This record gives sequence, C-alpha cells and structure tokens, in this order.
Amino acid sequence: MTFHNTIVVIGAMKSGTSSLHSYLDLHPQISMSRTKELNFFVAEKEHWAKGFGWYDRQLGSRKATWRGESSPNYTKHPTFPGVPERMFQVMPDARLIYVLRDPISRIVSHYVHNRSHGRESKPIDAALANPQTNDYVYPSRYHYQIERFVEAGFTMEQLLVLDQRRLKNDRRAVMRECFDFIGVDASFDHPGFERELHHSSRKGQPTSLARRLMRYPGGRALRYALPQIFEEPLERPALPDGVRDALAEVLAPDAAALRQLTGLDFEGWSV
Repeated sequence: MTFHNTIVVIGAMKSGTSSLHSYLDLHPQISMSRTKELNFFVAEKEHWAKGFGWYDRQLGSRKATWRGESSPNYTKHPTFPGVPERMFQVMPDARLIYVLRDPISRIVSHYVHNRSHGRESKPIDAALANPQTNDYVYPSRYHYQIERFVEAGFTMEQLLVLDQRRLKNDRRAVMRECFDFIGVDASFDHPGFERELHHSSRKGQPTSLARRLMRYPGGRALRYALPQIFEEPLERPALPDGVRDALAEVLAPDAAALRQLTGLDFEGWSV
C-alpha cells in the first residue's frame, strides 16, 4: 500500500506539535488524524501490527486533498529505531514538518512531562546522567534525527524545519509557510490560529501511592479522576550548572550542523 498527499509532523516532543496539528487541520484542503499521535511507524508501539488498512482509516478524511498525522516519537532514534525506513516504504513523497525548540529547554520539559505521567522518579541530575547516551538527549539532537530520514530516502525538499518561537510569536506567517510548503492555499486564515494547546503553568505529578496504583489496570484512570488525592504539585526544576554544561557540550556540535543544514539561525537558543 502506498500513501500519497500525506503530511507527517515528525516532532519534536514538547515543541508545539499539538498546536501545529490543530492549525493544519483547520485548513479546508487538509484533514489531520482525529487522534493526534498515531505512532504507527514505531514498531515498539501497538499499532504497527494492525497494518496499513488500520493506518489509512486513522488518517484524516479521504475527501481532503491532503491527510496527515503528528507523532513526535518518530524523531526518537535510537529509542525507536527504523521509523524513517518504514515510513519511506509507503509514503516516499510525504511532506514532513519538524518543529523545534531550544534543545536544553526541550529536555527539561520532556523530563517534567515524564514526571507528570509517572514515568520518571529520579531527580533531574540523575535522570540526565550520561548525556552521550541518554534517551532524554537524543530527541534534542535534531540534526542527528534529520540524518535518519535523509538516509532512509527522504530529501530536504520534503522537510520543513520550524522554530517553535516563530510558531508562537509569528503564527500566521509560519502557517502561510506551512501551507505553501504543502501546496495548498497559503492565504487561508482562521481565528482558531489564536488558540495554543497544552499550555499550562501548573502541572501535577502522581504521589507515591498513585505510582503504585498505576501499575494495575484502572490505576492510571483513578489517578486522573481524583487528582486532589493522587497528585502533588510539580514545579519545573532548576537545571544544575554542571548538568547544563554537560548537555551543552553534547548538543553544540549537533546544533551547529543543524544551522548549517537548514540555514536557520535559531537565535536565542542556549547552544
């Protein structure tokens, strides 16, 4: 099975992909999947075994000119290897969109996300030990992730790289850029572009009791149903200087290669 006229927002995690997914879906020529993160091409997830027919049914309406989905797990090699190769086999002419944020800021948000969902219990300095081979760090090595898609057969002409700050601060210009890249009416505008998803200053994390309950069926649902009992406040942690320096040392060469490849300056990034 081959998919044509397909858009895939490939990441990065905690970089505004949910908002971008919703903005793309507002365009009358585009229909994005109702479930945002299909994760179909991640073999380690449950959906790959369901087959291409299942994936076809999950994508947006067949009446639209373009259909698409958004799965930040697609740019988490080597945690989830083989994604670009599987994707290229069935959608070699796909349009790929990669929205990025400051690599270190993204790592901290990734850590907070995992704490919030009960997937992380270590303090941040312990969680970010060994940055050369750390699963939090790999998704912030953006040039490294792009290389995987190019090696699989995709061209840079099929990839649009965006800075999250521009999506936040100059949204309509960025959406015109996206629509022009895809090949749909770039003059389209919508009041829904004002909405920003998953933006909240308050986050909670499961209590120790909730973490134990979440190991059993129904425990996760109970945690979210009764947050006043099973949640405690979660503050964004301060990153120790030594950890920040170690991350910057690992990420700086990748960021330099990314700037050279894309021609974008990513002004204001910490690396």
